[in-house]
Amino acid sequence: SAGAGGVSVRGSRMLLEVKHSAERTCFVSLPAHVADELLSRHGDALQAGALEASWTHNGERKVVLFSWAGGSCSSHTHIEVPAALAEALAMPQGLSIDVRLKKGVPVATQVNVEPLGVDDWEVLELHAGHVEEQLLNQSRVVTVNTTLPIWVLQSTLIKLRVLSTVSTPPSYSVRIAPSTELIVAPKQRNREAPPAVAAAEEDPLH
Repeated sequence: SAGAGGVSVRGSRMLLEVKHSAERTCFVSLPAHVADELLSRHGDALQAGALEASWTHNGERKVVLFSWAGGSCSSHTHIEVPAALAEALAMPQGLSIDVRLKKGVPVATQVNVEPLGVDDWEVLELHAGHVEEQLLNQSRVVTVNTTLPIWVLQSTLIKLRVLSTVSTPPSYSVRIAPSTELIVAPKQRNREAPPAVAAAEEDPLH
């Protein structure tokens, strides 16, 4: 069903347009009537904590997972995506994407990341404890070979590349929980970068 001029939710799938938001997390927001219907249909929607978005670009199908905590927005036809996350995923404003609730995403026991740049590493070194504490407040799902933007003290943006994950069963996309161990590969100035932790060969965006 849908509100006036809204989007219909059928089989938990919907077509929405990307709208960038100033939110300083990786959580997206759905039209209010869509969020309400998902929550009423699926009592475990928030426990699942993930939305799958797919679209076609230059003939290739792209698929990503979004973190969702039940957030809604006033628009009837848009999904609000934090601007930093949209940039990391190359999702321009107005992009039409197919969205559905994603269940069965395994919880990671370990996530291996690398700061995208030296500046990201230096900020992370200074605020490692804060980043670990805030990670769950800013994201619930991560995908191998994608960039995760994280706000430090709500003022400084750093970008982490997800190198690999450990979960049962193995998965390119995983949920993170308080028990998930975050391992950061250092990135130092004037030194050759250490070998990257082995990552999945398949590009999850394809």
